[in-house]
Amino acid sequence: MATLYDIELPNQDPCFSFDTVLDGNTYYFRMRFNTRVNLWYVDIKDKDFNPIVNGVPCYSNRPLFSYVPDPNLPKGLMILLHADETDDADRFSLGLDVKLLYNEDD
Repeated sequence: MATLYDIELPNQDPCFSFDTVLDGNTYYFRMRFNTRVNLWYVDIKDKDFNPIVNGVPCYSNRPLFSYVPDPNLPKGLMILLHADETDDADRFSLGLDVKLLYNEDD
């Protein structure tokens, strides 16, 4: 049975970092907002701070890493869920109206 996690996002700054444990492994996330394209981007590092992926665009209501085939990424589905399916997260809606969800596979 799959477990759904709501990953809390601190949205005080247009660039912030946090870590979380997914599938028993620690991952370090760096989120940054690009004002020119009005879109968030994410970098992920492993527990030793080795880069796994960099500069992945964060489109709402689409699997975050669907086109990034890296075995070091968490195995479950990660998605930014926005109640308004027509908009991506803007500078201030990330973490409030737009949630980062992780569906862990068994």
